[in-house]
Amino acid sequence: RLANDGLRAFDIPFVAIESDPDRFLAAIAAGYDVTFGDPSDIRLMKTVGVDHAGALALATPRYVISREVTGFMRETFPDLALLVAVGGEAERARHAALGMQA
Repeated sequence: RLANDGLRAFDIPFVAIESDPDRFLAAIAAGYDVTFGDPSDIRLMKTVGVDHAGALALATPRYVISREVTGFMRETFPDLALLVAVGGEAERARHAALGMQA
């Protein structure tokens, strides 16, 4: 939600995808524009228009998903900013090593 609010505040186009059903429903109920699905699925990414987005934000620091998504996204969408919400310095460093901004 924090990433969503920040990107909206600066009029940066983005795509928000949530893979956890409970978090997805909570976000929708709170009025956020979020898509449910697997962010490592290229079909989903193209369907939601990630090629027209300025950023992709992963709201939960799931390193396995970040690792799957980052390389492909960098190759396919080199201008896309990859953002991730993290809970601490260790997670930030781990995701930063993949090329994500925390």
